[in-house]
Amino acid sequence: MKKIHLNRVAAVSIILATAILCLTAARFDPIRGVNTGVSANEMAWQQITTNSEEEHLFMIGFFEGGIQTFTTIFMFKYGPFNRWGFYTLLHEDSKDKTIFVKGECPEKTTKPSRTNYDITCGDASYSGNWPDYTLKIHDPELTGDIKFHSIVPAFGVGKAFYSQDAVAECIVYLPRAKTEANLSFGGKSVKLAGEGYADHNHQSYPFTRQGSVYYAVRAFPDPKTPPDEQIYLNFSMQEIHKGYGGGNDSFMFAARKDKILGVSRKLAITPLEQVTDPDSGYKYVRRVSIKVDDPAISFTGIFTAAKTIEVMDIFKWLPAYARKLAATLFKRPVYFRFLGTVEGQLKTKEGNFIIRQRATSEMNFTQ
Repeated sequence: MKKIHLNRVAAVSIILATAILCLTAARFDPIRGVNTGVSANEMAWQQITTNSEEEHLFMIGFFEGGIQTFTTIFMFKYGPFNRWGFYTLLHEDSKDKTIFVKGECPEKTTKPSRTNYDITCGDASYSGNWPDYTLKIHDPELTGDIKFHSIVPAFGVGKAFYSQDAVAECIVYLPRAKTEANLSFGGKSVKLAGEGYADHNHQSYPFTRQGSVYYAVRAFPDPKTPPDEQIYLNFSMQEIHKGYGGGNDSFMFAARKDKILGVSRKLAITPLEQVTDPDSGYKYVRRVSIKVDDPAISFTGIFTAAKTIEVMDIFKWLPAYARKLAATLFKRPVYFRFLGTVEGQLKTKEGNFIIRQRATSEMNFTQ
């Protein structure tokens, strides 16, 4: 299993920034529900005001030729800890190689408008107004830009009220996008085209009350499939902390061509095959069943991981003298990112579809 060596600050920051997926609780705001026609203000960066608050943009570039990029732009404030950052991971299938670059900067990061993104962190930036955005990366290992053009309307999935003071909100502002990239890495420059996805999360509750298990699976269409038949699928499920009543928090949607086929919270993801890595002792799940049972949209299928491209254990970045004590006192989240396949059957009002598609997955298991 490939391990990516990051410094301690980077590891802690990524865990913070990626711990909440684009989910809404069963306790979502019934007035808003799923909201297509999201305003520019709703899509813009929010204001961090409390001592247990986090906001991040997450985006994927899934390119032809077997290259994928995953970027998180985040700001968190947890008590005395306050950080901005730009992190991008690039994986190249042909070489089974992963490159990780990070930029961290003070809160003076620019965000001058509530109606668009204009975020700069050192030499990296992200800017634009729906439906077009540009991510610029500048690092000795990875330099270039990725352009996203949304072909599906943005939508909000409602506010999750875990308690009176604990609120999370998600905007899927690029449900399905076309991407173009000009990137330089590994001594070469490449032009890429493919699919993209991005969401924007804003949460206000303690990091200690994150759910201990989550699954996210995103199935991208084969570029060889005729455009009118291409389907993108997104599944996310997270455990709700027992302090907020427990249970699971789930959400899925399917997009075809330039519209949403359906959205549902009636999603169940069930582990099928747990594996223990012999070198590290980490336990993880590499096969899950996915079931959506909703009158408007249903899906039955399986995600199977073929390759692990990221593994992250927050305890590894503690000082050596503190690891044993931490392991005795606390359970740790271990984060995995996979490439694999989704196979199954999707049923919508527009018809039934057999799905056999490449997919990415992020999973977190506290152990």
